[in-house]
Amino acid sequence: MIELAFLLSLLPAMSVGSRGGGGQSYVSSYPLTDNNYNRNIRPHEGGTTDYIDIGVFVNSVRSVSEIDMTMILDVFLQASWQDHRLRPTWKRLNSEIYGEDRQALAQSNLTITLGKSFSQAIWRPDFYLPSAINIYPADDYNDNVCVTLSSEGNIFYSNRMIITVSCMMKLIYFPFDSHTCEVCIGSYKYHDGLVKMFWSTPLSGMYDDQATANFLIRNESRQSVLHARNKSMPFINDFFTEHCFEIVIDRKYNIFLVTLYLPSVALVALSWVNFW
Repeated sequence: MIELAFLLSLLPAMSVGSRGGGGQSYVSSYPLTDNNYNRNIRPHEGGTTDYIDIGVFVNSVRSVSEIDMTMILDVFLQASWQDHRLRPTWKRLNSEIYGEDRQALAQSNLTITLGKSFSQAIWRPDFYLPSAINIYPADDYNDNVCVTLSSEGNIFYSNRMIITVSCMMKLIYFPFDSHTCEVCIGSYKYHDGLVKMFWSTPLSGMYDDQATANFLIRNESRQSVLHARNKSMPFINDFFTEHCFEIVIDRKYNIFLVTLYLPSVALVALSWVNFW
């Protein structure tokens, strides 16, 4: 037991992930960012606008509740932006991979794959989902966060999460009802002059032919996810833009016809036998 504790004490304290090109994992003893890096300040603070490409890939529609009027989605929230302050970090991590091989280091332009610890150490857009009721990780075993860093300081961020969104339903046409559920994403504290978000089709998508126990997901929803619409809201002389996509659901009425309507019709028809 003493020998095991001694061996564990020799391991470096911080793991930064795996190399993006070959998938080789490594352990870093360096800090993830420079000492003068401030994760609370956006990359172009006091200068130009930061441009963020955002997107959502709907992995699955888990459930729809008419009682709570909610929809539970399994999604990948994804974004890409540039942070020039992380170029020294890429050089340091890349030199750690190649060591003293300066020629390989000079010719390399690999994207380094990092994890959740790196995402918590850098500046990230403050995503805001106004229709979300609950947001929690997909599972407790994995952190489900992927971050890639390029030599130019380009960041790709992907986070798998389970979100519960509000979906107002009108049930007057039950069981032949259809509903449209809207999901919007924007920035909470940065207006358009500071952080400008653009909906990215390559970062968005949705699997076709999805369904829940009582609803079918209309295939037109995939086009809505790929091409979200903008909604600009004025607040204190500034504009905050939200990107919204819609998921259209149609109720499976066959089961209600078989289990509810047909037995009721048969029972009424049998009750008329006494009058014949």
